[in-house]
Formats: sequence, structure tokens, C-alpha cells
Amino acid sequence: MTTKQTYEKALELLKENSTENGFFASIIVKSNYARIWSRDGVVQGLASLTSENKDLIKIFKRNLITLKKFQDKTGRIPSNINVNKNIISYGTLVGKVDATLWYILGVGQYYKHTKDNKFLNEFKDSIKKAIFYLECLELNEKGLLYIPTGGDWADEYITHGYILFDQLLYLQALKEYESLRKILKKDTKKITKKIKQLRKKILINYFPNLNKKNEDLIYNPGLYLKIAREFKEKYALIYFSSDGFANYLDCFANSLLLLMDLPSKKQKNDIMKILNNQLSKQKLKILPAFWPPINSKNPFWKVLRMNSLFGFRNHPHKYHNGGLWPLIQGFYIASLVKQNKKSLAKKYLEKLSKILEKNKYNFNEYYNSKTYEPEGIKRIGFSAAGYIIAYNSLIKNKKIFK
Repeated sequence: MTTKQTYEKALELLKENSTENGFFASIIVKSNYARIWSRDGVVQGLASLTSENKDLIKIFKRNLITLKKFQDKTGRIPSNINVNKNIISYGTLVGKVDATLWYILGVGQYYKHTKDNKFLNEFKDSIKKAIFYLECLELNEKGLLYIPTGGDWADEYITHGYILFDQLLYLQALKEYESLRKILKKDTKKITKKIKQLRKKILINYFPNLNKKNEDLIYNPGLYLKIAREFKEKYALIYFSSDGFANYLDCFANSLLLLMDLPSKKQKNDIMKILNNQLSKQKLKILPAFWPPINSKNPFWKVLRMNSLFGFRNHPHKYHNGGLWPLIQGFYIASLVKQNKKSLAKKYLEKLSKILEKNKYNFNEYYNSKTYEPEGIKRIGFSAAGYIIAYNSLIKNKKIFK
């Protein structure tokens, strides 16, 4: 099979996940996957936009309409919805903050691709409410979102507090809001200033350095000094909170940094070197969610064990605890294209295609990083979307974020 044939298989899966109300995460009826999601729906929608497939783009629009319909009075967007049974989840263990972030990204990107002014007018008030909700999560009005443990896509992992991944989505969401306000001929001075400040805060607080210790935008000066002394990695800090920080490599967040072209040239080169070195150590060239895996001897193990909904899934090398995610590999390949590393992107796309082919295009959620066997739910739109995004970035020069 060629990379194009794998691409067609990935498109078929998105069509399979299509319903009259949007995209299922998977048609497999297990846990809550066969529902309309914000996170999974928007990622599949972004992939659909890069494909320019009119039928899939229509499904994406329906997905956004469904999410808007169930937006609550605070402006919050549901994590997932069972439309037929009218079951609305904003998160079970904790609220899923990234649901609202992905929604804003989806609406913004949908409009940029379609120029559908009727759509924009129907969604403008909803987006304003969603932005207000997010601003309320800047709990001390210092510009970063506070995320509870399990409050984003890494729903059963240890990340909490000021998580880099969510700040990056927030930055992109604010950019989408700024663009929409310009189209609507609304004042953008306040939002433009906020975007510039958030960008600086990310680069200062998630690339800690003692040389920056007197910067005005340091979030927690006392903790910053401790982190700057102890965190010696050349990738971005995964999170920090009032109770400390962690050293783990967040491959998704670091791929987004490259894709959004935020760090300095040296920092970008360091990140690519680290991610490529990680891939070189593995039989399967798919990035893990987080690395290294947390085991029972680790002080974070107790927290990891306690945070689960459908039974404990984060055994070492599984799920978010070291599992290898095609979704993330897709975003990384797109980020390599963004950084003009097309030959490397081509290499990884071909390897990902072969991995998916060997697994008979089941598009599993993740692969075990010890056994390299496919695990998690099959027929996952996340995984297919990752490949579509990678393919269209490299072959068709399509951007995820216009």
C-alpha cells in the first residue's frame, strides 16, 4: 500500500464515524466513544478541512452545531453528548476544559475555510460566551488557564495546574477569536494585547532559565527559581502548579510548539532533536503521549492510580503512560513540514503508513511502547485524523491552522 492508499483508508474511517449530528470518536460501542465529542469531533473536523472533502466538512459543521446547541449558561462546551438519549457530559471526574478550547478552534478554522458568513453570525455570540468562560478559568487573572487533573485530553494522567498543552490551545483559540472579531469589524486591541502577552508568558514560563528570573511575566517567581535550577531538559516544561512541577516529555505539546512556530530557532532544533531521538529508540516510529512511563516505584504512581474512570488503563507503556499515539505522530509530521523538514516528514509518513497497514487499518487508539502491539479502542477517528493531517500537510501543503 502507498501513503495515498492509507490516506484513503483514513478518510473512509472518518466517513464511517459520521452521523447526522457530527463525528463519533469511534463507532465501537464501548465506554463513551460512540458519542459526539468536542475534542475528537474538532480534530476530525480539522482533518476534514485539510482534505477538502465536502461531505466530511458538512459533518464537521453539524458537529459544531451540536456542540453549540448544548453549550451551557456559563459558555462551557460539553466534552461529549449522546444526542439520542440527551446525555450531556462536561466531564465526569472533572470538567474537560479543552472541550471549549477545541470548539473555538473548530469554529474559527471552519469559517476561515468556508467563508460562511451566515455560520459566523449564528456562532458569534456562542464564541463570545466561550471566551468569557475561559477567561473565568484564569483564576487569578494572570493570563494562564488553571486545569484540574484530568481536565484535558490526557484525562487520566497526572498533569494539572498550568499545563502547557492547554495554554497553547488557548493561544490559538484567542487568535481565532481575534480573526472573527476583525471579520465582524469589532475592536481587537484588547484581544491582540492578550495574545502577545500569552505568547511571552508561554516562552518565559515553559522554557525556564535563570537568566529570565527578573522577567515581569513570570507566573510564580519563587517556584520559577526552583524549576530553573532543577529542570535541565531542552524540551518545554509539561506543567507547573502550586505543588511543584514534573519533568516528563509531553510530545503533543512540543509538537504544537513547533507547529505554531513559537520557540526560538535553537529551541525548535532542540525539540526536534529530542523527539527524533525518542523515535530512533523505538521499533515503531510513533511518538508517545508522555515519556518516560511512570511505574510503581515513582512518587507520581499513587496519583496516576487514583485517576481513572473506566478502570485503570495507565499501566506502564499503555494509554497516556507511555502509549504511542498515531494522532500525535500526525501532528508531529505536520510540524516538521512547518519547520521545512520535509524529507524527515516524508520518512515518518511512510513509516506510519506501513504501521497502519500492518494493523489492517484498524486505526487503534495507541500502541504499547513495550510490546509494540496495537491497543485501546479500534476505529478511532483521532488516529485516522492524525494521518490525514500529516498527509495533507506534506503532500498538499495544507495547514491545520490557517
